[in-house]
Amino acid sequence: MKKVFSVLVILFSFSIFFAQTNSNISLDQMNDDQIKDFFSKHKSLYENKKADYDRLSVELKNTPRYEKFFKDAAFLLEDYIYSITREEIEKSEKLKVEVEKIDFAPLDSQLEKWLEMIDENRTAFESVKEYYNKIECLLNENRKIISDYDYKVFMGNIEYKNAPRTFELYANAIKTKSYEEVERLVPVIKEINLAPMEKNVNDKIAEMKAYIEEGRFLRENLPLQAAEISEKIAYYEKELPLPGTFSPINQQFVSMRKAVETVKDLDKADLNKLRGIKSELDAVKYDYLDNCVDAYKKGIEIIKLLGMRISKDEGWSNPKQQRYYVDVEKESLAEEYKLNGALYFSSAKKNTKNDPAPDFTDMSYTDFLVNLGNHSGKEYSFMFNKKRKPVTIKVPEVK
Repeated sequence: MKKVFSVLVILFSFSIFFAQTNSNISLDQMNDDQIKDFFSKHKSLYENKKADYDRLSVELKNTPRYEKFFKDAAFLLEDYIYSITREEIEKSEKLKVEVEKIDFAPLDSQLEKWLEMIDENRTAFESVKEYYNKIECLLNENRKIISDYDYKVFMGNIEYKNAPRTFELYANAIKTKSYEEVERLVPVIKEINLAPMEKNVNDKIAEMKAYIEEGRFLRENLPLQAAEISEKIAYYEKELPLPGTFSPINQQFVSMRKAVETVKDLDKADLNKLRGIKSELDAVKYDYLDNCVDAYKKGIEIIKLLGMRISKDEGWSNPKQQRYYVDVEKESLAEEYKLNGALYFSSAKKNTKNDPAPDFTDMSYTDFLVNLGNHSGKEYSFMFNKKRKPVTIKVPEVK
């Protein structure tokens, strides 16, 4: 035990001696090789630290949290190399201790984390940016069919999410190595969700294309539909000649002509107007007039079955009235009902309140025949020879 203790005392004494010798070292006590070796070690330390400083000070130049660190390190390294250059042994030894304390490892570690963060979020950023570019491209490509209002709404929503500004700041932060700004913007970018907006833009474009296509289709086909109605009008006017001005038949003609007139100036009509015109044309139905044509033909047959011969009085002077002569065949139903005489039809409305023998107001001979046909096999009452009371007959049935 005493022997071990003696060894420790000797070693401790030697170290004290060496330290005292080292602290008092001077250039005079060293030869050229020793001097060269001494400062070479100092210069090597400096160069290693300076290399880390140069690399990281550039990489983290826009990182405010490290500004003081780099400023102090630069001052210390400059002072250190100056002492080495002037071969100031004591100062170099003293500064060496401080230089060795400059630790770049935490900065390297933090830089690595930031670079990993950028790499990990590259996909998220590119995805959001891609959505933005697609939306912008869609809006610009379809600018002619998107209204000013819708365009402003979409662009306003993008601006509201601050997407363009965020993209600009993020890209600039990476370019300028402003990692703290990158760190701040990453969650902001992750919050930007433009997928629903892209869907809304596509839906609006599809809606507008359908809107335009519907307008094109209507402008091309409404005139064809109107022409078909015009052909029908010509057919019915031939089959049902000269109905009373205010009779249901003529009112149907008026309504059909009015529908045909709506197809004028289609180029100036918007889609709502075109749809309205389409509705008016679609509202034109032919069932009533088809039934009238059938009834008219039946009416002609019924006149024959009744044994009536009806001729128009072409010399009748009343422009608002028509008069027809009725002759009856012997032993006919017409003779039985005493239908020999005159039928009067009014072609315009008139006041029949005080008329003791009103005629077929708002009707014509055509309407009379249609009514007869509609009463096939039934009783029918009508005014005849301007008598005070209408005559009622049992109309022969015509299939």
